[in-house]
Amino acid sequence: MQLGIGVGIGAGSGAVSGGGAPVLPLISDTFSGGDSTTTLGASYTSDFGTWGVISGKAYCVSDASGAIVSREAGAVNYRLSFKVSGSYGSTNRSNPLIIFRRLDASNFLQVGANAANTSLEIQKRDAGAFSSVVTTPLVFTNGQEYSVSIVCNDVQITVSIDGVQRLTHTLAGGNTKYAGATYTKVGMRFDKAGTPVTPARWDDLIVESL
Repeated sequence: MQLGIGVGIGAGSGAVSGGGAPVLPLISDTFSGGDSTTTLGASYTSDFGTWGVISGKAYCVSDASGAIVSREAGAVNYRLSFKVSGSYGSTNRSNPLIIFRRLDASNFLQVGANAANTSLEIQKRDAGAFSSVVTTPLVFTNGQEYSVSIVCNDVQITVSIDGVQRLTHTLAGGNTKYAGATYTKVGMRFDKAGTPVTPARWDDLIVESL
């Protein structure tokens, strides 16, 4: 099964807008520039942990739970897509979480399987503290690659899996800060427990303007 967050996809990578020049993505990274145990490239900044590339996929080299790496998208409203795989569950997991609407290491949104592997969940990190924003029941399969996309449009966030809408959430109250003009970074966060069956991997990052 593939995981995708976001629906209503319009012009994709290389699509032509209004008969003019192709609409290029804000970010497009297939991690195909060669394996590395020290870096994902100059565009990425790690808050914690060492990140690299193995077999054309991004991974946390240091295998440190809570590791975060991000890069600037230059926009607040966008369609973000990733392919991810890992292990899921309370005891043994290597959970490949996706960060979006990020200001800094202490303030961002993330999406992926919850720790118990019972739900797809959007969490917020607010001044360093994590809490759940919205969930929907879903069980993820160890080792399965999921194609993930996230659509952010002002305070509206839409989550789909395999093109099927799973979550639609409207930020409200204090959470509207995540639609602020400076929350423009995207990235990856690694969540680990126990001895995972399969490692966490990220691939094919694309961020497109709406």
